[in-house]
Amino acid sequence: MGVDNGRAIPSLIKNSQNGKFDAVIHIGDIGYNLYAYNGRIGDAFMNAIQPFAAIVPYMVIPGNHEYTCYDDKCPGDNGMSYETRFKMPQNTNNMYYTFTLGPALFVAINTEVYFEIEMSDLEVSQQQKKWLRQVLREANLPENRARHPWIIVYGHRPLYCTALAECREGMTFFKREGNGTVGSLYDIDDILYEFGVDLAFWGHQHYYERMFPVYNQTAYRNSMYENAFVNPRATVHIVSGTGGMESKTEEFNPTPALWSAFRSSAYGYTRFSVLNKTHLYLEQIDVDRRFDEYYITQIGHKKHTIA
Repeated sequence: MGVDNGRAIPSLIKNSQNGKFDAVIHIGDIGYNLYAYNGRIGDAFMNAIQPFAAIVPYMVIPGNHEYTCYDDKCPGDNGMSYETRFKMPQNTNNMYYTFTLGPALFVAINTEVYFEIEMSDLEVSQQQKKWLRQVLREANLPENRARHPWIIVYGHRPLYCTALAECREGMTFFKREGNGTVGSLYDIDDILYEFGVDLAFWGHQHYYERMFPVYNQTAYRNSMYENAFVNPRATVHIVSGTGGMESKTEEFNPTPALWSAFRSSAYGYTRFSVLNKTHLYLEQIDVDRRFDEYYITQIGHKKHTIA
């Protein structure tokens, strides 16, 4: 979501000012090149979001545009603008962190350690993976899982997607494998499953897609309904990348994967409510019109098992 074509911003302002949100999470590509034109794009974006970011916590995680501009209007600044404009929890330069809200634990990770040259460092990726495993291990201690049973992870690049642009077989392999030297997003898929992560949000792809519970490219559907997941045995993945970007929305592979439940290229954002310790309600908003909704029910949160 950027300054140009920031379709979701007016709705975010209105709903924040009306007390509808407890927080806003922006999963990368913030402002579309905060450092462009000597930082003037970043200034304009921060002014645009101020009416809601001054009211509710505005939580961010880096995407590829935080490191690379892909345009002659600006050189990459290695994430410097991102690191200096925001302050997230813990002391990790806003790269990965956790916070709790109600009965949910939110875990933010930096997927760019597997892709961007500036971030592709084996030590950095291994440090994050070690941190992630430790955070989720502690989250699964009985007293902690009882207090915050919902575990929600978010990052920029998705593990699962069905767009034509970067989700074809070969591109999907790269997306999940990374550049081959620093580990891969396959590691993340395994960790989400091992520690019973309930929900994972991603961006990067310029569309909206909701998956069935999925692990290792296999869908685990245990309900007759497509908009209600009851006691899912794997993580539910969401791609929410249509808040408003410079480029157009992307085209889908005409044959969706078996783990893809719903797809749309309409501009909008995902809104979800942690209703209690056993029920989540999620909806996709096209500005202020709901066009997808679903529940996740989990009785007795624990590590996932496939039997």
